[in-house]
Amino acid sequence: MLGEERRKQITNLLYRDGNVSVTELSRLFDVAEVTIRRDLESLEAAGFLKRIHGGAIINESLPTIPLFVRESENQPGKRLVARAAARHIKDGDTLTMLMSTTVMQMTELLRPFCNLTVLTNSPELLITLARNNKDFTLISSGGTLLIEQMAFIGPQASELFDRYEIDKLFFSCRALSKERGVFEINEYNAELIQRCIRNSREVFLLMDDGKFDLRASTLIAPWSYIDYLVTNKELDDEWIEVLQQNQVEYIYAEDDIFTPLNGTETTDAES
Repeated sequence: MLGEERRKQITNLLYRDGNVSVTELSRLFDVAEVTIRRDLESLEAAGFLKRIHGGAIINESLPTIPLFVRESENQPGKRLVARAAARHIKDGDTLTMLMSTTVMQMTELLRPFCNLTVLTNSPELLITLARNNKDFTLISSGGTLLIEQMAFIGPQASELFDRYEIDKLFFSCRALSKERGVFEINEYNAELIQRCIRNSREVFLLMDDGKFDLRASTLIAPWSYIDYLVTNKELDDEWIEVLQQNQVEYIYAEDDIFTPLNGTETTDAES
């Protein structure tokens, strides 16, 4: 295994568990402990962790979790959620698709649709859609690029979404609270999502089952601002009651995995 790939996996473990041990990592990757220590030194220099005796802990001051970490988290769950969300798109819709690894999973699923207008703050999402969908109208927000997330943020990015009437907004967030609503780590992301919610007829929140036990500090919106919660997590009665009280429709992703999109099935070979 190359050093870069090993350090990526170490970072994944760190964000999953909160800490890592030099001895355990040495056994896991079958390399010398001195090699693991060099990896931890490199990751500490990049700001991902803080070294402690015998290992390392997560750098809690890091404002956002890097994109390459989130991309590798729970991919099967994200694909299920993306597919369930894409079923609600219609030809001719104007969509806002905000950068998240779950929303990114929707890009390959849009091929059967025609004449979509897509607004996004994600250069990666924009490029992927442009490559695969020649009759879409694609609009980038511009703004300040948040490198860790590969997403545009700031006043310029937010202003774009004030100028359009959006049929459907698709976004994800970092954490959920039964009592208060939807949360994000980065306050600039939260502000941009708030703008988009205000200007969208229907608001779809995409959450894979790995996000229900996480916490974040910045409130995006209470539940009453969300129209649909799309998730592959089978919710308990307490969650169902919260959603019903706030008139949020619960879409269980596994219910419709085999239903064709827009009358056309997208095969693995095509995607």
